[in-house]
Amino acid sequence: MKQRILLFMMTALLSVGAWAENLWSGSETLAYYGFQLTDAVSMSAGDVLTFTVTATTQSWAGIKLKTVARSSDDTYNVPGTELISTSAAVGTVMIVVTSEVAAAAADKGLWLDGNDCTVTSVDYEKAVGVNLYTNAEGNAMNYYSMQLSSPNLLYAKTGDVLRVTVSDVSSNEYWRKLILQDAEGGVDAGNTLYTCENTSLTAGTLDIRLTDELIAKAQAGSLYIGGYEYTFTAVDLYLTSPTVSIDASAGYATFGYPVALDLTGIEAYTVTVSGGKAQLNSIQNKKIPAGTGIILKGTGDVTISLTTEATDDITGNELLVSDGTVTGDGTIFVLGQNSEGKVGFGKLNTDDVLPAGKAYLTIPKESRDFIALGDDVTGIDEVRSKTDDGRGVYFDLQGRRVAQPTKGLYIVNGKKIIIK
Repeated sequence: MKQRILLFMMTALLSVGAWAENLWSGSETLAYYGFQLTDAVSMSAGDVLTFTVTATTQSWAGIKLKTVARSSDDTYNVPGTELISTSAAVGTVMIVVTSEVAAAAADKGLWLDGNDCTVTSVDYEKAVGVNLYTNAEGNAMNYYSMQLSSPNLLYAKTGDVLRVTVSDVSSNEYWRKLILQDAEGGVDAGNTLYTCENTSLTAGTLDIRLTDELIAKAQAGSLYIGGYEYTFTAVDLYLTSPTVSIDASAGYATFGYPVALDLTGIEAYTVTVSGGKAQLNSIQNKKIPAGTGIILKGTGDVTISLTTEATDDITGNELLVSDGTVTGDGTIFVLGQNSEGKVGFGKLNTDDVLPAGKAYLTIPKESRDFIALGDDVTGIDEVRSKTDDGRGVYFDLQGRRVAQPTKGLYIVNGKKIIIK
């Protein structure tokens, strides 16, 4: 009799975590002069700065980051390098750090300047960008919209940022308009979710903070960029540190992320199938490549740091990561609990879809329906596999299993081989 698999955490895997560092708190009304934000802080290009704005006095209110700030006695145009400028509205304004901002922050400190708005806090968070769309020749927007449909949008969460690279705008500054909407077609084809227009829309980069509404539309496949009188060449998603929720009754969760992760202090494992058994291999304190499937042990929410440093060599890992399109076909095994409450890998129900960010195993159809985790957390019950025929299992240099290897370098039974 087949055992019923009760999958845990099959819905929203990620939740936003408080992983930001406060750089400044207070209450400062910017009126064409500013103040030093920090003496020195280590930032990297692609990180995110969040400004909490509590009031604006004009429609053209804005925030600027500079190497030198004006004082109240200075004239309007004073020496100093303007690094980033953006419009401001009540709520949170998010800016993706550039290499120039990072250098200024580490060297002289960063100065906050601006006009006609009140700022009460500035926070900094590590982030890494993944590309959603690129067109070197540019995509001219003329009263229509285009779907943003990259699988990476399935990883987005509140606090992440969409960066639109605008290459050209109309000379008539009052006709420019960029929108995000929830339907394809003209600029009035659906509900408008976000708008940047007129003098606020300029050539350069536009950073858009993702709200719950934008994320829901993106993950439902109904997020479109449109407008008129401008051209954009790229859209990038800047992901911040993910938080994985681990069910207390199970104590384990699978995970994968499209950017590299730092597992310092986190109890995490890869899975290797060899000699008819699947083994949990500790990778705690390692830095893992983007797209690596892992098992986490613990309870509650676990927030994982992003890294842009060199990653460790993770070999022999059998876990694959769903992109949100993996469906049950009799060979897909996912982490869950059986009717007896045991934790292990069981077959994903036919036609069920495994959410993006969940990891899984592929096991031949004639194998058992449920593979329990070993009580000593060192292995998994024996699995009969077609790969145990002397040929071994092939892995690429990132530790991902390759079902049908072609030309290249692979790892087989712990040894490197070349297929010519």
